Amino acid sequence: MKYLLILLLPLIAYAEKSYESFIVKVEEEKISVITPKKSKDIVTIIVENKTFERIISEIKTDKKVLKRFTLEPEGQKGANFSLTVDFSKVKNLFYVPISPPFQAAPLNPKGKNYEIP
Repeated sequence: MKYLLILLLPLIAYAEKSYESFIVKVEEEKISVITPKKSKDIVTIIVENKTFERIISEIKTDKKVLKRFTLEPEGQKGANFSLTVDFSKVKNLFYVPISPPFQAAPLNPKGKNYEIP
């Protein structure tokens, strides 16, 4: 059993980087974005608050706000949020923390994983 666990650890570590959804992690000093492994028309955006403060956020396009929501601090109910978006109907998509303010994170389905400091 111990050997099986040792063999599976590299696979578990790799699996975290190959989601079929956007995973946006808001941390104390950065925002990490994990992009989908493959480009699809319909994708889910999952936003996780890894801080100890409440964050007011929005998912928006160039022209309009699709959804505004509040993320509670980590460990509390409401620290995560998910939204399904049809990429065939939008050109550019962004995650924007409103309060506290932070740089907008572009959500590009054909991009690579990245961090905004």
